[in-house]
Amino acid sequence: GAVTTAPHGTGRALGSISTQVDGLRLVGAEGDIVECDAVRDPEHSRAVLDEGQRVAHLGSWEWDIFANKVSWSDELFRIYGLQPGSIDITYQAYLERVHPDDQEQAAASIRTALEEGREFEFEERILRPDGEVRVLRSKGYVVQDESGLPRRMVGTCHDTTELKQAEIELQRRVVELDRSNTELSLLSYAASHD
Repeated sequence: GAVTTAPHGTGRALGSISTQVDGLRLVGAEGDIVECDAVRDPEHSRAVLDEGQRVAHLGSWEWDIFANKVSWSDELFRIYGLQPGSIDITYQAYLERVHPDDQEQAAASIRTALEEGREFEFEERILRPDGEVRVLRSKGYVVQDESGLPRRMVGTCHDTTELKQAEIELQRRVVELDRSNTELSLLSYAASHD
């Protein structure tokens, strides 16, 4: 059917469509396209997205593989301890910011994803310019062209530093509690055999 724009909050079904694919019946509806806030005010939508990323400590990125140009969201720059847009990012510039002990694993995960055209997810540490180490959960996927060649990668980096610190503290307390329980058991055994 024709594509039309309806006033915000309206939209009526014009008819239904149905098709059969490998024994699976697919049913849908044609209708007016409702103009949404993202279309009417893209700057506001971008601001809401940026704020959501900031609150979640989640940055996004896109890598044009052939141009070797990486685009980072403002929050990803902040996660890396940089001013948004302050430097040009390339794949090599990214790797240089990964903790030296994690660089090979990060590069191998990305290389495997490129070779196999699949999604990836890994944990990595990064070094900020001030020397602070942050822990990121990075995930993404490869976008291939019509011939199957990888053209770009798209992904996110979630700053999980505080969560990782809390896990370490919890593990430390569990070990401490186990040690205390062992000591109490030994004391109890000794007291009962006196």
